[in-house]
Amino acid sequence: MKFFISSITAQLLLILFAVTISAQNPTHLKWREYETDHFIIYYPEGQEFTAYQSAEIAEKVHEPLVKMYGPVDSKITIVIKDDEDYANGGAYIYDNKIEISATSLDYDFRSYSDWLWNVITHELTHIYSVKQSMKAPRWLYMAYFQHIDYQEEKREDVLTGYPNVVVSYPIPMFNNPAWLSEGVAQYQVRNARYDSWDSHRDMILRQASLNDNLLTLDEMAIFNWTGIRNEMVYDHGFSLISFIAGYYGEDKVPDLMKAMSSSTAITFGVACRRVLGLSSDELYEQWKIHLGKKYLAVKDSLGTLIEGGIFRKGGFLNGFPAWSPDGSKLAYVSNRNQDYSITACFVAKLNPGGWNWKGKEKQEKRLKKELEEKKNKSKDTKEIEDAMLTAKGSFDISLASGIQSSLIWLDEWNILYNRRMPSDKYGSHWWDMYRYVINTKDPRKGHKKRITHDLRGTYPDLSPDKSKLVFVQNGAGLNNIFIMNRDDNSLEQITHYTDGTRIYRPRWSPDGQNIVFTIHQGNTVNIAMINRDGSGFKYIITSDGQDRDSAWSSDGKAIFFSSDVTGIANIYRMEISDGSVYRITNVIGGAFSPAPSPSDTTLAFSYYGSDGYEIRFMPLTAGEPVIDCGIFHKKVDYIPNTDYKKFNTSQSKPHVMKTLDFSFMPSIMNDRGNLKLGSYILKS
Repeated sequence: MKFFISSITAQLLLILFAVTISAQNPTHLKWREYETDHFIIYYPEGQEFTAYQSAEIAEKVHEPLVKMYGPVDSKITIVIKDDEDYANGGAYIYDNKIEISATSLDYDFRSYSDWLWNVITHELTHIYSVKQSMKAPRWLYMAYFQHIDYQEEKREDVLTGYPNVVVSYPIPMFNNPAWLSEGVAQYQVRNARYDSWDSHRDMILRQASLNDNLLTLDEMAIFNWTGIRNEMVYDHGFSLISFIAGYYGEDKVPDLMKAMSSSTAITFGVACRRVLGLSSDELYEQWKIHLGKKYLAVKDSLGTLIEGGIFRKGGFLNGFPAWSPDGSKLAYVSNRNQDYSITACFVAKLNPGGWNWKGKEKQEKRLKKELEEKKNKSKDTKEIEDAMLTAKGSFDISLASGIQSSLIWLDEWNILYNRRMPSDKYGSHWWDMYRYVINTKDPRKGHKKRITHDLRGTYPDLSPDKSKLVFVQNGAGLNNIFIMNRDDNSLEQITHYTDGTRIYRPRWSPDGQNIVFTIHQGNTVNIAMINRDGSGFKYIITSDGQDRDSAWSSDGKAIFFSSDVTGIANIYRMEISDGSVYRITNVIGGAFSPAPSPSDTTLAFSYYGSDGYEIRFMPLTAGEPVIDCGIFHKKVDYIPNTDYKKFNTSQSKPHVMKTLDFSFMPSIMNDRGNLKLGSYILKS
């Protein structure tokens, strides 16, 4: 057998150079860097608030993470981004780098959390814990094996025949299943735990357990699903790691990560047997039985359920119901027939017969025929049910796609919404407001008009006199409420938060004098009210849970809202005059986005059922009085964080483009009996 040593060619060097250049941060921004004892913070000018907070958080969680998982081999880089209205974070293990967005998470499958503390701790936990589970030093990226064989036919102008067999197989230096990595990153570490098992996570897991729809251990191991099932990987992992820590001891969590570093730990089952003394399947069954008992007890404790009736489902995200001014139509957001990120505005006409347009009967016959064919071919009951719902719902008109937040009727034929705009010349996507005009002759053929440009505004609402829009403006990790005059698009800022306060869903009172909104400060999520000129701020609903999604009654005497103060999100009503509170729903899933009809006779809301979010209806009754309504009037002890003002930009310096570390990927190639040894060199 012959041996050859392969070399790095000029072509490979050119590729590596191109990769290095393309991996840099957006060059139109002026980047600075700020160094602490253990971290280097890269941030664009204007992001001083987020940069300082990130440095403070990272240094605070460093010591607990080192104590649990051991140190890393170099300073960790933290990159702050605010080049689009999107919340995300990522850990790059081989680069000792994390990237986070300044925009906070507003996600249908999570409760509100203190974004920076959560995301930085989460991503740093990835760095420290995965390092513990690696089977080789960080600079050894993976091993790469390749086998090549050739056709027997020869040609004079080539050395041998054309390849007809190419087998490539990379061997990574860590092989943690997805649920383990994400579960550990969410569980975090004692004295540095800035994520929590929230009511949304519990809602998803509760419904999955009660409806025998839990992911299997193999399904939990990968991110290869659409929408909600990918989210379930996070929830299942968080719950299972918490179960291990509670039942077997918190020290078993780092022990499991360490056990995964063994060269013989090719599956989690090997590490599980060594650390916990049982197979991974036995562990899964223990956890599954634990969940079953826990959630059956919760269900039994609820008594008679009040959950309304299904109006629309199909897909797994149906939310933000909004009645037209005369109550004859209901608009809502749904991802029906699409993946999670592709949502559209649907409008249902509630009178008998629904929408009418030329050729409607012909289309109905075609849809029924397609449905029948699908039923005959499909063996999956759920698929048939979804197909039926889709066909039934097809007579709701589908308007613009990519809806980001709630829907507002400007009049009976115009809907206001916001979405992320198409990318600008730098590739950024900002929130902007749009108006959709429904065609009265053929409702399927309306058109949309962009109202704002690069405003970064979300959650708009229309004043009762239709002259103004109130909305939340996002930017530099901060939120504030603005009012826009519709006649000239002039803006007026009515809140001036500089401490990271988050604001959601501002809503005008029926008399146009007040604005009610959800306010998130630190660990508190409450409902507050402010005068339209920015004066008179006060908290009006403040429980130990998360109070959100406020909506006015038509007479302005009451506010409907969602709260998880009991551990399960339900719809409540509070009387403005005396602060008395009444519970409207009693659900096993979760109830959100209450929308009372214009006549206050029917309540539309978003309900989390066995397959995801649905739109439900129920008669708008007085509700059950909350005997101790003081639970919704707790004192708020929030103290604004002004430490960021101590951040001295003179301590930072302009960022100079640099590379991080080299990584190596050994390569072994069997080239028709010739063993070739080489290495790929990766430069980040």
